[in-house]
Amino acid sequence: MVVPNISFSYTGVYEKSYMRKKAAQALEELFAAALKENYRLYGVSAYRSYERQEQIYKNNVRKKGEEKANQVSALPGSSEHQTGLAIDVSCSSVNCDLEESFGRTQEGKWLKKNCHRFGFIIRYPHWRERVTGYSYEPWHIRYVGKNLAKYLYQKKLTLEEYYQQTTIEEKVESDPISDVDDIQLENEPEMTAAPTPRVTEAPVTATPGSSKSHTQTAAPKQTKAPKQTKEPEDSENTEDETTDSEETAAPEQTKKPEETGKPVVTKKPAVTEEPATANPQEDTEPEEASEEEN
Repeated sequence: MVVPNISFSYTGVYEKSYMRKKAAQALEELFAAALKENYRLYGVSAYRSYERQEQIYKNNVRKKGEEKANQVSALPGSSEHQTGLAIDVSCSSVNCDLEESFGRTQEGKWLKKNCHRFGFIIRYPHWRERVTGYSYEPWHIRYVGKNLAKYLYQKKLTLEEYYQQTTIEEKVESDPISDVDDIQLENEPEMTAAPTPRVTEAPVTATPGSSKSHTQTAAPKQTKAPKQTKEPEDSENTEDETTDSEETAAPEQTKKPEETGKPVVTKKPAVTEEPATANPQEDTEPEEASEEEN
């Protein structure tokens, strides 16, 4: 998995920053297209480990009861986030929260209308709760490939309805995916535990309109500092020690050694200023408020 070069609702690189490479590339294109039309989206939570999903599910059971928890969060081992193909997105007008009001924002409406163009679907749409088994989540998008996403959008079908009605022979042709699309890239940031969900300073952005926005630049390698030489003795003392027939040459000045000690940054996404409208608040418990989704 890789870290997509998009705007996130938090700073740093964490477990929830990662996606499968094919989905990450498609997401970068989606975010860039939205930004080109003046809609800024933010990634909130992508990949999630079994342990993290278990923590979220147990928190929801404790706060809401098991019946309600099953409507808003998946059992550990059955969450789409564990596939690396799903991500929760939001916008600054709702403080990057994961709530139904996102679906009524301009960004949410644009996402619903256009995400299929990039291979994503709104996984848990409105008025389909009985079909999907989960509450309406306008923020949760799932990568299925452009061919299938377009088909589901045009037919107004959920993924459950598609598999219930479609035989193997009638399945929509899959998008070509090569083996190299999901290889582990070298020097990717190491996964760490996810922080409180809405810790925000300067979100990371993708270059709008660029077909190669997924390319991340690595920081230049640091060079070894030259060895320090002894400082030349005071010039007055040097003159006293010389004879009429012998002059001492002034010691060569050495270049000022470069500062070292900072860790080499592998692939840090570019950082932009936080939008003026966003004012996220920190939760007292990890991701209970904004990551109680599937």
